[in-house]
Amino acid sequence: MQDWTEDQKDSKTEDTTPEQLRHAADQLARSAAPFSPRPCLAAVFVVVVLVLVLVLVLVLVLVLVLVLVLVLVVPKSGALEAAPTLVLVLVLVLVLVLVLVLVLVLVLVLVLVLVLVTNDVLGSELLSQSRADPPKRLPPTPGIVQRARGITGAARAQTGLHEQVAEAYLGLF
Repeated sequence: MQDWTEDQKDSKTEDTTPEQLRHAADQLARSAAPFSPRPCLAAVFVVVVLVLVLVLVLVLVLVLVLVLVLVLVVPKSGALEAAPTLVLVLVLVLVLVLVLVLVLVLVLVLVLVLVLVTNDVLGSELLSQSRADPPKRLPPTPGIVQRARGITGAARAQTGLHEQVAEAYLGLF
């Protein structure tokens, strides 16, 4: 213990500025962070996009199968001559379902991209605001308040004493 105090006395100590302290705190916070939330969000984004692509492929296969049935089976069975409007309505429903699924996939991908971008922007803004805000003070304990009142009272009494001495000193002249 004594070696440490002697080494500390021998070494020249430099005053650190608040900027140096903030920089050191930032470096410590970065090195102490166990993980970053961005890879987690990126993994969720990739999984959701893969699921959406899988749904899109399944709908395309379904539409392709139904179109092949309409093209190959319906003309041979004579259903086209019996109910041409039914076949037309079926084709229109298939196209409508395909368009709706494509729009849904595009909207979900756009929402996910916006969430990721917004999360990154808001996260960096909140982080910069939290660094700019002064730390919040804890409420004082009653013992500290009593000691502060005692010190304040002593200072007032001492100030009054100084004023009396000054008046007495000035009264001499």
